[in-house]
Amino acid sequence: MGIAFVIEAAVQIAGRGVVFARPVAKSADFRVTPGSTLDGIPVKPRVDLPRRLRPDGTVDLEYFQFELVDSADLNRIRRGPEVLLEPGR
Repeated sequence: MGIAFVIEAAVQIAGRGVVFARPVAKSADFRVTPGSTLDGIPVKPRVDLPRRLRPDGTVDLEYFQFELVDSADLNRIRRGPEVLLEPGR
């Protein structure tokens, strides 16, 4: 079963396709493993928690960074819609 995320940004950083997203459910428990996909697009088996501050100055711990396996897939990512992070098979 997948976990729903809302995509906030998709950019290329140093030749890598990077997606910034927030889970729909607060404190969502998920894993990114080999074969995992975000909206059907393969992501590398790692997730980062970028340093992002809320307006009150506290660290936003519900904002995640995923790296696409193929940066060419960036053009398939759309900001805003709810997508599913699916575990690897």
